[in-house]
Amino acid sequence: MVLGNREKAEIEKYLNSPITEKTIVGDIFDYDSYDRYVITGFEGRERAFVQIQQGCNHRCTYCIVPFARGNNRSVPEADILHQIGELLERGFAEICLTGVDACSYQPSFSQLVRHILERFPNLPSLQFGSLDPAAVDDEFIALVGKYPNIYPHFHLSIQSGDNLVLKRMKRRHTREQVIELCNKIRKLRPEATFGADFICGFPTETEEQFENTLKLVDEAKISKLHVFPYSERSGTPAALMPQVSVEVRRERAKRLRQKGEE
Repeated sequence: MVLGNREKAEIEKYLNSPITEKTIVGDIFDYDSYDRYVITGFEGRERAFVQIQQGCNHRCTYCIVPFARGNNRSVPEADILHQIGELLERGFAEICLTGVDACSYQPSFSQLVRHILERFPNLPSLQFGSLDPAAVDDEFIALVGKYPNIYPHFHLSIQSGDNLVLKRMKRRHTREQVIELCNKIRKLRPEATFGADFICGFPTETEEQFENTLKLVDEAKISKLHVFPYSERSGTPAALMPQVSVEVRRERAKRLRQKGEE
């Protein structure tokens, strides 16, 4: 049984339903509409998550997500501000903006962040999910320097430290741009720390290319690593490329995790 976000919120009603061979519940494949699903279940926690967009317009060669989640569509700013106001009234001290591709928020991610901070100047801590290095602009960096209530930890979707691998992944940044971005933020907020997502053993990745990822961790001073061995997804371009053996993928992921621990 396939459930959309709206149905997921009332899952009890489906648990005892008869399941046919192929069951699709609700209009979950309407890729161009925002389903107004509000993330809940933060009781007893300090941090609440606010979804600002769904879907993704980019087509990284390893990723099946756009085919499952559809194209980028953004939550109306008024809805976001209303939800944050309610969460602050309920006593949450940390608000984290999240989405499949949060930096692609329309009309402007940086403008949204600015409007949130202007509307809620006493917001204790504004945080972010994964950020795309290619989409973090100078306006956002300036906001990081201006507003101390932006929590100074930034998790970047980097994936590799080698430029040729990044190109084959169809990522939109280079290793040099990652280093420059981290340095720009540190110049304004010396206490800033960085995390990153990395894929190990992407098709065609050589040992030398993997070592460039290890070097990037040092060069950009990334301290919290989220490491994945590459995993094929049927229907993606990367699944048709020459594959690195599963053993090598796992071995490289282990080494990168050790690097993160160090």
